[in-house]
Amino acid sequence: MRTFAIGDIHGEINKLCGLIQLLNPTPSDRLIFLGDYIDRGPNSQAVVSFLCDLSTQTQCVFLKGNHEALLEQAAVSNRRLHVWLKNGGDATLLSYGSMDNLWAQHAEFFKNMPLYHEADSYIFVHAGIKPNVPMYQQHESDLLWIRSEFLDQPTGLSKIVVHGHSRVNHVDIQSDKINIDTGAVYGGALSAIELPSQQVIQFK
Repeated sequence: MRTFAIGDIHGEINKLCGLIQLLNPTPSDRLIFLGDYIDRGPNSQAVVSFLCDLSTQTQCVFLKGNHEALLEQAAVSNRRLHVWLKNGGDATLLSYGSMDNLWAQHAEFFKNMPLYHEADSYIFVHAGIKPNVPMYQQHESDLLWIRSEFLDQPTGLSKIVVHGHSRVNHVDIQSDKINIDTGAVYGGALSAIELPSQQVIQFK
């Protein structure tokens, strides 16, 4: 069994299809997606449909990103709806046609996404973790939104944290953390990393 982590997609269906073709996963492989499937890019609906189909062919873990959290909040608050739309939700709404269509098609996908996933020597999470805090004491807001406090100091955990959220030009592999958000929606590659070999696979 191979394990791959995949970074922020943001509606980039062509890059997602190209990357999965390169990975060529088998039914026994495990793909761990680090969140932010939607918003900003033009084809969020197609991305989620593709991922739903993919999950019937191989093992997939779909973690929640901050953009999925914004969508979740938009569903219950008009004020939060405006926040979501200003942060790229307008592109998602356009791809679905309406909020009713979004929930009718993919409510099950967006419901109950885990905030993190632990496997072997790794912790997979969207944004990162609050350093020196055990996972059971982490706050959702940190797991989805944290940046400099996590990026600029050691994690203090025994496992390597694999994350996205904070864009880098190249996959950043450190002793305690690996950042694989290479800005697919901003013209960069969509990146994956195979673990434990740490082989990087990208589609540009």
